[in-house]
Amino acid sequence: MTRRDCIRHFSAWLAGSPLLAAQLVPRSAHHRVRALSELTTTFDFEPIAQAKMLRTAFDFLSLGVDAEFTLRRNSQAFDWISLVPRLGVQAAAVDLSTEVFGQKLEHPLMIAPTAGHQQFHPQGAAETHRGATLAKATYIVSTGTSVPIDKLAATAAGPLWFQLYARETAEDSRERVETAVAAGCRAVAFTVDTQYHSHRERLLHDRAEPVQREHVEREVEHAAVQEHRRHEPPPVAVRD
Repeated sequence: MTRRDCIRHFSAWLAGSPLLAAQLVPRSAHHRVRALSELTTTFDFEPIAQAKMLRTAFDFLSLGVDAEFTLRRNSQAFDWISLVPRLGVQAAAVDLSTEVFGQKLEHPLMIAPTAGHQQFHPQGAAETHRGATLAKATYIVSTGTSVPIDKLAATAAGPLWFQLYARETAEDSRERVETAVAAGCRAVAFTVDTQYHSHRERLLHDRAEPVQREHVEREVEHAAVQEHRRHEPPPVAVRD
């Protein structure tokens, strides 16, 4: 094989390689990176995050199930809402507060339960809780949080809920709920679809889906071992 053939084959491989595609940011045009003070909406952060973060981390944060049809429809649903201005009225005192399960909320916005926050910030879920507190939003803590629920609750004063995956027995689930309640969680969000592991096409394209499944299996196995050790009787010292 000549040098020209080697270069041609290498160029063809590089053109189709995910290593090259991972560096491309899908934008209509290349713009300068905006300063933090210039980011005015949540969507302004998305292209910056996509350019700065690892592709697998960004996709884990922003992906949806399967071909993400539901994710797109959920986003489009906000375009169907019309805000009709009412002119000539007093709008000095706008009250967005509401009450859910007996809890008074400043506004009906909550932080949904997700894991893997340390991919995006060294402090992980603890920093999420601080941000939610500043925004006066209820933070629903994931079962898979990397920060223990009691330590997480101590990082900020904002309201917390707890997201529960059903355990093997009712006693195990009850223990998790009691731990969350003792830490200050005011409600439980019970996830009922864990029996089915949905496909995520972005992870398949990133070749990360098997890795994610192995990670989940390791987490479940580790949790089961910890639960078993917790219920083991203490060792008894035997003297001759």
